[in-house]
Amino acid sequence: MNVREKNLNALKARYPEIYQRVAALPQNSNYEIVLPQRAGVVPNMRNKTTGRLFYNGFNPMAEVEQDLRSRNMRVKQFNIFLGCGFMYQVFAMFKMFSIQGGLHVIIEKNVDAFRFVLNTVDISEMLENGNTLFFVGEELPVIYTQMVNVLTATDSKFFIKTINFIEQPVAFSENKEYYIDVVRTMKSVVKELLNYFGNDPHDSMIGIEHTFLNIEEIFGHPGINQLKDAFKGRPGVVVATGPSLNKNVELLNEIYDKAVIVGVDASLRVLNRRGLKPHMVCSLERVVATSKLFADFEDSAFDNVYFAGTPVVHPQTYANFKGKRVVVYRNFATFKWLGIEKGILDIGPSSGNMSFKLLEYMGCDPIILIGQDLAFGEDGNTHATGSTYGEKETANFSYADANSVMVEGNYVPQVRSSKVWNTFLNYYHKDVVNSKATVINATEGGAKIHGTKLMTFREAIDKYLGESFNPLGVIEGTLKYPDDDIQNSQRRMVLDKVNQGLDTCRRSITVFKDAHALTDKYFTDVWMPAQDGKTYDVEKGLELLVKMEDANEIFKAPDFFNVLMHYVQSYAIRSLIEVNNIQNEDIAEDKRQFKTAHVFRDMYMVMIQLIDKMEQLLSILKQNLEKNLKA
Repeated sequence: MNVREKNLNALKARYPEIYQRVAALPQNSNYEIVLPQRAGVVPNMRNKTTGRLFYNGFNPMAEVEQDLRSRNMRVKQFNIFLGCGFMYQVFAMFKMFSIQGGLHVIIEKNVDAFRFVLNTVDISEMLENGNTLFFVGEELPVIYTQMVNVLTATDSKFFIKTINFIEQPVAFSENKEYYIDVVRTMKSVVKELLNYFGNDPHDSMIGIEHTFLNIEEIFGHPGINQLKDAFKGRPGVVVATGPSLNKNVELLNEIYDKAVIVGVDASLRVLNRRGLKPHMVCSLERVVATSKLFADFEDSAFDNVYFAGTPVVHPQTYANFKGKRVVVYRNFATFKWLGIEKGILDIGPSSGNMSFKLLEYMGCDPIILIGQDLAFGEDGNTHATGSTYGEKETANFSYADANSVMVEGNYVPQVRSSKVWNTFLNYYHKDVVNSKATVINATEGGAKIHGTKLMTFREAIDKYLGESFNPLGVIEGTLKYPDDDIQNSQRRMVLDKVNQGLDTCRRSITVFKDAHALTDKYFTDVWMPAQDGKTYDVEKGLELLVKMEDANEIFKAPDFFNVLMHYVQSYAIRSLIEVNNIQNEDIAEDKRQFKTAHVFRDMYMVMIQLIDKMEQLLSILKQNLEKNLKA
């Protein structure tokens, strides 16, 4: 098997989309190989149109190695290569620095240039390597989405502050604007991850506290798992409350039995005032303000409407919704720990994101979006007529303030959005790119969601909505409520888990107290003597730091992960990211050890305080379970 065949086989197996792009190219390439004049020198690559060589004509590999040395990269676990050339930068990095693990991303705009590499250089092992990731001729939203997915799921996220951008000079200059945008995109990825993992742990604790207070809701109601693929191949409609909803909301009148209609929580009031109803409404916000979206309704407004809520919502939100419920878990470790299967969805930050994922989970195809503007209306409005907090919700969205941003529009080049809406938009990009369903953006205004087909709601109805199939009847006929025996059995099971969780909390606090004592020892035995004029003991400092790092293995323990990690991860992950960033700083070793020990000391103290709070909440949950447990 020759080089080309090996590469293409590996490419087709792992990157079928790139394989198709390569296969679609015309036969003639714009690139050619330039063989060396001397033995022991690697070949060069030339653009036939411009005549430019990709490397030094005398010794390409020596040029590459000198460039990498000159960059003074201290941490080499996360590298992004901008343009591939003959992949010499990548080969040299692994050879020179003996890199183990990490994440190494190769981004090439020009598919023809990448094809020439496939024909010439054996990169089959690199294509198969799980630590490398290739993007070839890819759009920026797809790069954003896949990078967020990869980093969220792997330990590479700990190195997001130490990214090395390594450009192939000629490839970079041929598509300069693209690669500059790639760097901007990666910075957005880093920001998104820092925001995701950087939420205040007390915010996570609110969600956990609400889940424990809502535990009887979990016991007593069916889960969305009962409706998985119940509407396979049937159309679904997401109803959000952007200002453009006014243009087409009345069309819902004619499709009630022809599509599964799922509305965001705020949509119930907007639809009710027009005599309309969704089949389900979604809600995921922890704040008590969300409960007001269901306040002051006639009881009949809730008839035939199911509340698909995540149990992190405020208990008052459940209390205000006077209709039937179905439980939907977000992908949080707490719900996995409970062990009561209800159906877990990878839900973004908004109820619109949740509505989309819910329809996708139930098998809907196509999924049609209306009112999902994620942008201000032409008149500066934020919401449709009849919204609970008004058409111009100035408390959370301001047209002119520093939190507004410009994004690509559906019908105009740009529209004004907000940073909050832009976060929702980025999740839509990710969800649509990853979805197997056809997604129609029938919002008739607002921000562009990449991967969607753009048409009016009228056009979408005429093309995709045909026969009636009684969605409400399917939901009612499918969902089965747990009986008393099942609920009581679940209480016993959760009570056992709570007792185990309390034990995990106590053991974890002991580990972190011991680790905190190590930081005290470092400052007492190593740092302070050096401040008094003694020689800084580098070896002793390193010995103590290694022991501190050993304590961090607890984060990987299954019991700790299931009971505590979702709660403490924001502080723990940010701390570990900062430790790796310190290793990348060009400072003296004593300063590096001092700064690292300081981060660890703060982290361990916070861990002790947070886990102590979790122990208190688990104790309260234990009391409530024992009170409701039937003999």
